[in-house]
Amino acid sequence: MVNAAVLVVAVVALGLNVAAAAEDPYVTSGIVPDVIDASPSGELKVVWSYNVKAQYGNELKPSDLKESPTVTWTGDNGLYTLVMTDPDAPSRANPEIREFLHCLVGNVPYNHIENGDALAAYFGPAPPQDSGLHRYVWLAYKQPGRIAFDFTPINASTLDGRRSFSIRKFAKEHKLGSPVAGNFFQAQYEAGAGSSAGGNFCGLPSFRGFWLIYLFSYVWLSR
Repeated sequence: MVNAAVLVVAVVALGLNVAAAAEDPYVTSGIVPDVIDASPSGELKVVWSYNVKAQYGNELKPSDLKESPTVTWTGDNGLYTLVMTDPDAPSRANPEIREFLHCLVGNVPYNHIENGDALAAYFGPAPPQDSGLHRYVWLAYKQPGRIAFDFTPINASTLDGRRSFSIRKFAKEHKLGSPVAGNFFQAQYEAGAGSSAGGNFCGLPSFRGFWLIYLFSYVWLSR
């Protein structure tokens, strides 16, 4: 009877684990294990102009993602590393240069990305034609302290250093542990989307957004 009871408990526990995995978007999308080993518990809120948002696998248009989004999350005071990466380069079926690094900022004070160290400037999605849907993954890591990153900064128009990046390897080398927050979206080739170089490092308001804020402030102060 005891053995039977233990077996029942084990089967129930297994069923719960399977159900939980089925409901985990990082698992169902393959981000675990393609990019990370465990799903982050927190949510990164990633918003582009005109309220375009990443929402755990929704499909977005590259033409809406040219400029750097704003990125926020709920967490503790301290320093963070923020990354956006594409594990499906040049395609999910043939990820020969997995991952392609789209953005990397280190030593970010909690929700003050403008004060972080820009390691790789934002480079918007530009999936090749006929490469299918790409997964674009945003992750935030809580740092153990300030880090002197051994990483050559990458500007917005540079591809060198972006190909064959591994956030898993980067996190291990810098003792970042597991990501504490994340989000992701998908995108595919869009004819006429144009250049993908955003010119800002990730997390900062876009140039257009800056001027909208400036104009609003000017009008308000002139009242």
